[in-house]
Amino acid sequence: MVTVDESAKYENVFVEGLPYRRKVEADDKPLSGKEADAEEKRYEKAVRERRSMTTEQRRMTLHKSRHFSLPICCLANLFSNHITGYEQIDGRNMVVIESVPRVGANPSNEDERSALAWKQKSWIDLDDAMFARIEAESLTDRNHMEKGMTIRLDFERLLDTRPGNTRDVRAVWLLRNSSSQFRFKVLWIGATGTTEQIWSNFKRFHVDIRLLEDTIAPIDDVSDKP
Repeated sequence: MVTVDESAKYENVFVEGLPYRRKVEADDKPLSGKEADAEEKRYEKAVRERRSMTTEQRRMTLHKSRHFSLPICCLANLFSNHITGYEQIDGRNMVVIESVPRVGANPSNEDERSALAWKQKSWIDLDDAMFARIEAESLTDRNHMEKGMTIRLDFERLLDTRPGNTRDVRAVWLLRNSSSQFRFKVLWIGATGTTEQIWSNFKRFHVDIRLLEDTIAPIDDVSDKP
């Protein structure tokens, strides 16, 4: 049996107005030598590419889809949802909801079809009506990943106080931890794995947004639909 254990630390920054993950550590050590040079070249390449991007290319970069979607995207219309109990997380009251694909669910796009390959358990903060934890389990084999893969997302509640105004306090929920357990198989080779990602040192920032006429697209009015 071969065991591979790797870790890395990234800074989430913006480069030319677009999000970018800059690697700063590998296996708990700051990058150095060839690895540091390679990361610097990757960063410089990203700067050059983004400076030459058109508005449409920038917009598409911000909307890249992932290779799968969890049920959270369509719990209301494609899943059967049942309250299974009440629990506490970090001293806050949560309602626990289990969601499974609805019989006869009719997905309309690839994201919805992908979501139906999972079941989900959610912990929702009763006061803020926000997800505090999500656990999802795959119901089918997909992309070499075997059925039973699990993903857990934990969110952290932070208080956002505007400078100079202690009365205007808002709660924000940010992703704090993501972990997964899986088994994959390619040809005759099979292996199990675990991953964990941790976000910390959140910083408040301000952005200015300029909407350009050619980037605005009309949407259907759904206000009168059931």
